Amino acid sequence: MPNVQDTSLAEQPQVFDDGRVPSPPYPYREKRLELVTLPDGAVRNVYRGVSWKARLGQIIDDNVARREDPRISSAASYATRHNVRTGLFRLFTVLRAELGFKIENPARIEARHLQALWDWMERQWHAGELADSTIQGYCSYLRKFRGWIGQPKLIEYGKVAFKDPACGRRELMAHRDKSWEANNIDIAEIVDRAWDIEPWVAMALLAQAAFGLRRKESVCLRPASDYLDHGVLAITRGTKGGRVRNVFLMSRWQYEVLAILIEFCRRDGALKCYIGGTDRDLRANLRRYNYIVGEKLGITKDLVGTTGHGLRAGFGCRLLEAYGITAPVRGGDVSQAEEQTRERAYKLTAEAMGHSRTSIVEAYCGSVRMKGDAPHPDDVDVERIDPPNMEGLIEKLRQARRDLKRDEAQLRRFARIYKEAR
Repeated sequence: MPNVQDTSLAEQPQVFDDGRVPSPPYPYREKRLELVTLPDGAVRNVYRGVSWKARLGQIIDDNVARREDPRISSAASYATRHNVRTGLFRLFTVLRAELGFKIENPARIEARHLQALWDWMERQWHAGELADSTIQGYCSYLRKFRGWIGQPKLIEYGKVAFKDPACGRRELMAHRDKSWEANNIDIAEIVDRAWDIEPWVAMALLAQAAFGLRRKESVCLRPASDYLDHGVLAITRGTKGGRVRNVFLMSRWQYEVLAILIEFCRRDGALKCYIGGTDRDLRANLRRYNYIVGEKLGITKDLVGTTGHGLRAGFGCRLLEAYGITAPVRGGDVSQAEEQTRERAYKLTAEAMGHSRTSIVEAYCGSVRMKGDAPHPDDVDVERIDPPNMEGLIEKLRQARRDLKRDEAQLRRFARIYKEAR
């Protein structure tokens, strides 16, 4: 009879009183002697890499670009790296300057240090100095950090926690409809105005409304190469957390928008062109988008109650309605349908919007509430996916593109005649 090992009796790791487990010391790079020129012109020999700041910087530099999810091969974004670095340096500064822990080796942080930081964040929260989102960010940075130093269970073993359970808890559920339609914004009119100011921004807004894209995703979209046939649009660039997804085209209007985007990006016969173009880099394109949408078009939370992201919220609500579920922010009632049907509908909506958790849909559409008995998600009412009053806009954009192509052809003809005349 084979020898079967009982994994339930596996030996538990040794945990010290400080919440740490045995681990090798962090492999800091050795201190090095450098020549430094002081402000008065004197040259001194200075040892680098021995202060707590230098050591913390080494740990961050060695690990911050690496994703926690091994399935994602891309590195973390520069914004994420900057936020993690800034947050950790602030927390260790608070630990030393305000809480009195003169820790010199950040890799030797203990549970008592973390508990002191948790208590500090809770005091700041009660005083109104720290928001729940900021506290969640700080806790996330420290959870990353504990894995970098070989102590992945330091918080659990040390029983680090807030005394007030409400501290750091964000309520993601939406209480009002943030879509453009609900805030009396005519999508067709705004896209039309954007076309007169900056055509590619109009195309980005149209892509957001049709496919539920984020701002960065719409700017980075290459319609011709990202369309995979059979009604599938691959969203691979500009995604949140590097999570790629497929958006399934289900209505005729979505196909018409895709055709307009492909035609718009057909420049000099090149089909692999971004909606934002290649004249500027991505950062400049995002700034330009913000300026056009916020300053020129006036789509800001203060002025109209929503932002460009409201197009994504509207897409989520319309997609749920296509599956027979009325979003709570649009008056959905509490009558229950079959749980499996509900979960599948929310799952499909979450995946179409680039999320793995169905609870994220509540941030756009409200909590799970049903309108009567929902049909099977395969029975999609495709007419509900389209925003209202878009037919005239589509025809106008087609005509504008035809006029632009005619003007470009005429300019090329004039250029050829001028070249032959010379």
